[in-house]
Parts: sequence; C-alpha cells; structure tokens
Amino acid sequence: MRYLKTARQSPPFKLSARMLVLAFAIGIVRQLWWQYLIALPSPMGLMAIPALLCPFVILLILGCSIVVTVLIISFMESRSLFPTVTLVLSLVIAFIFPLPPPPPLPQTLHFLEYRQDYETVLEMVRQNSLTPSVLRCGRGVLAPRALRHVSPSCIYVNHDQVRGLVVFFDPLDDWYHPIAFVAFDNVEYPCGRDPFVRQKIDEHWYVCEYEWN
Repeated sequence: MRYLKTARQSPPFKLSARMLVLAFAIGIVRQLWWQYLIALPSPMGLMAIPALLCPFVILLILGCSIVVTVLIISFMESRSLFPTVTLVLSLVIAFIFPLPPPPPLPQTLHFLEYRQDYETVLEMVRQNSLTPSVLRCGRGVLAPRALRHVSPSCIYVNHDQVRGLVVFFDPLDDWYHPIAFVAFDNVEYPCGRDPFVRQKIDEHWYVCEYEWN
C-alpha cells in the first residue's frame, strides 16, 4: 500500500518521458528487423518458418507484453491518460518513420553496368533476329556470343495480352531471380504472379523472383 500511495504521486510528464524512451526503443527494433529481412536470402520456401515467422511471433508477443505492462504500471502510478496518449502518438511516429530502401540486388547492379547491351539484345528480340535453341532452351533463344553476359543460358520471350512483350534474362545464372523487360508495366503484376516483382530497376525493367520450382 505504501508503494501504491507513493507511486500515485509520480508526475505524468516523468512517465511520458519513459514512454518516449520505450517508443524510441521499439522504433530501433523495427529498423533492425527491417535490416534482418533484407539480408535474408531468397527464396526461402519452408525455411521462412524458423527464419522469419518464429522470430516475428516472438518479437510481437514480447513487444506487446512490454507495452501493456508499462501502460498498466504507468496508469497505476499517475492515474492519468497522458502517458498513454504520449506512447500511442510516439508509436505512430515510430512506425510511419520511413525505412531505408533495400540495397540494389546483384542483378540490378549488373543491369545498370550493361544496360546498353540489354537494350541491344532486346531490340534483336523485337526484330526476331535471335536464333531459337530448341535443344538447350526449349522455346527460348540465345544471345549472340559477344552479348551473352546479359544471359549466359537462355532468354525467354512471351507475348502477353495484358503485359505485351515480356523478355526474361538470366545474367547471373540464378534461375530464381531473372531480369524482366515488360512492355506494358502499368499492370498489377508486371512479372506475373510467380515470379513476382522483387525490385523495380527502371521503367519497364524488373528483377523478378520465383518462390518455388
């Protein structure tokens, strides 16, 4: 009882400062979680459960428990809603604060370095001047030997009623992350539903990602 009697005398502004510190700490955790997410390899498949889902659930439960506990203790100490309002507003600011953009993917860097070569091969695709390689690529085509660094394996060409001409390059021999040219990219799914857009490089150009084989 002596503790409660003394605790009720705690000034609301002092407790509000404590709320600001808590909100600041949660904002830092949010930034660190974002850095963790963009550092994860992809696609992850079932590995997303231990690497992504489990840590997220633990952080969510722990964070909510801490916030609720601090709110209850603060209200008992101050009998005022001012610290609670301070925490809510601070959390809103912490969560609307912009996250840093993800770093460019290796495919993006490769495209930016050899953009002229990509556009040269794309023009060849438009003119149907690339020879199909049925044995090696099925319905795909091969780039000229001098330009094969834009796609050492195969280039796949599709004609879509929604997206128009779609051309997939595989510059780093990474089947999961092709570079795509999409003629009509003002659509909901420029890369399609699988693959989906991992990173937009520029207008009409994307790094796509396949989630599964």
